[in-house]
Amino acid sequence: MGLTRATPVAADAPSAGAPIAVTAPGFMIATANEVDEIKILRVAPGGKRTVLSTTKLGHGANPVMTWLDPRTLLVVEPRQVKQGYEDVARWFVDGKLDGIRTQTISSAAWPAEARVRPTTRAIVTKSGELWLGRSWQGLRPNNASVNRDDPRPGRSEAFLRVAPTPGAPAHVASTQPADADPVRSTQWFENGVVNEGVVHAWVAALPVATPPTGLAVVKIKVKVRGTSWAGVACTSKPARTTYPNRATSELTIIDAQDVKFASSTLPLYAVTGPRRAWPAGEYVNTDWFLGCTRRPLGEARWLGGDRWATRVDMDDRWIVWDGGLEVARIAGLGVRVEFAPW
Repeated sequence: MGLTRATPVAADAPSAGAPIAVTAPGFMIATANEVDEIKILRVAPGGKRTVLSTTKLGHGANPVMTWLDPRTLLVVEPRQVKQGYEDVARWFVDGKLDGIRTQTISSAAWPAEARVRPTTRAIVTKSGELWLGRSWQGLRPNNASVNRDDPRPGRSEAFLRVAPTPGAPAHVASTQPADADPVRSTQWFENGVVNEGVVHAWVAALPVATPPTGLAVVKIKVKVRGTSWAGVACTSKPARTTYPNRATSELTIIDAQDVKFASSTLPLYAVTGPRRAWPAGEYVNTDWFLGCTRRPLGEARWLGGDRWATRVDMDDRWIVWDGGLEVARIAGLGVRVEFAPW
């Protein structure tokens, strides 16, 4: 999801890498496509793209990608082996592979129950450490207190700190590090939804802004097809819209818990809450709106400062904004896109 400005890195944790300043105009993006390759591109003002590198991955790879700073991309590729899954962590600077820092984390480094699960999360701490996370469905914690007729599966998790130097022992824990940076870290992503605590932490870390003059968003109760929901009403005279509405699928409706404006120049706001179609307390998601629209955006990414990238739902065309001004339109990137902060 969104990214933040680089955070100073602790001297004993070179895994994430020291922040690198921007030296070229424009910004960088990384894409992963269905032919098992990652491309890193530089985008100039106006949207002109230059491919900096293309890296082939193993067949069927589902890489975890996150930008550590405006120039450094981390890619973690889970690889299936006889003993389960190993991880290959690669760092790219200005689109070029930093081969010296490449590490392979063996399946044996993980607890036995986590070895057969691929890594689905990269966690960067505020002190600069790099952790990997694996999640799988199984018995709930404190299972004895759960109604036996409750069909909702539980979630188990394991976390592994990547050693500062290749070959050094890794550290494993059952909970994520307390100082995880929610903006630079990736999220659990399962079946189109993400974990509640992770999403709330991410939204809380985004900027707080005052709504633009003439636009107001308030929480309301709304009834759609006979069902009551916690929703929002957006007013920008003379327009007024409500969410959810008859155009909203019940599978995607969010029960609005929080509303947050995050840009000082765009009418951009996030509505966060659980989706009733998923197990209560297990999943939460965020819908983004740009002004008073009946449908949410497909995605919004924070690029640092008052810079954003937005995508209309069911479309792969992105608009990049800087200070409320459109600076680039980018299409044809596919669905796996990560924007570097700048």
